[in-house]
Amino acid sequence: MENFDTIIAQFNKIAKSFPSVIAIKHGNLQLTYHEVDTQSNLLAYKLLGIAKNEQTYVGVCVERNCKAVIALLAILKAGMAYIPFDPSFPSARIAYMLEQSRPVVVLTDNTTHDLVVLNGCSKLNLDT
Repeated sequence: MENFDTIIAQFNKIAKSFPSVIAIKHGNLQLTYHEVDTQSNLLAYKLLGIAKNEQTYVGVCVERNCKAVIALLAILKAGMAYIPFDPSFPSARIAYMLEQSRPVVVLTDNTTHDLVVLNGCSKLNLDT
């Protein structure tokens, strides 16, 4: 039987081997493996500080860009699961999904921050 690494283990190997290689490119923004690793580690620690329990759900309501990749990587590094909330959904649909899933925190950005309206859950704006 073959030994398979997790996504995080694979990413860490690549980030250590090729830190200055471009990992993500979106529009005019490009980030190296080192930058993605550093930013996702910081966010993972922040999530663990908010959640206090790694067996929890984190909502993600961001546009599809570099921030989304960093957010998903951070959630996996923290040992958590994510619930995607598509910003193109009607606000009533997002509200219903939030009510049903009850994530401990929802990651947003400047364009999606106002779409997420919920009680008993915190929001973390990735742009601030």
